[in-house]
Amino acid sequence: MAQFIGKWIEDGNSITNYDEFCRGMGIADDMIDQHRGSTSVLEYEQDGDNWTLKMSYSGLPTKIFKFQPGKELETIGYYDDVMKLMVTFESDSKCVVVEKCEMMDYKPFTTTREIKGDLMLTTVELESGVKMTSEFKRG
Repeated sequence: MAQFIGKWIEDGNSITNYDEFCRGMGIADDMIDQHRGSTSVLEYEQDGDNWTLKMSYSGLPTKIFKFQPGKELETIGYYDDVMKLMVTFESDSKCVVVEKCEMMDYKPFTTTREIKGDLMLTTVELESGVKMTSEFKRG
């Protein structure tokens, strides 16, 4: 788990299957166009059993999520909708997040982040099987 601590910056050019994934989530075409090529930054902090994840995307305010692994968190997402998420660390280098949001009628989708050296490989998969991948570099 300690490998996640710190700042991670997404390479917008590394994103695959962006449009199909966003449409599968129900995001409007104008929002898809607006955020295409955006830079994402994740910053993980740990204090005992408590974790903080700061998420920022180009053009959007930073969101801060405080969570404990294995416990469901209910919060407000980027589009002001209710979202529920559960974070599980499967190993020191692999994190799985199951999310459900109001915007998608609470259908679950899964984000898997795996650290390999100074890269964090990310795969987000919808219940339908549509996937988007990207790479983050340690900042």
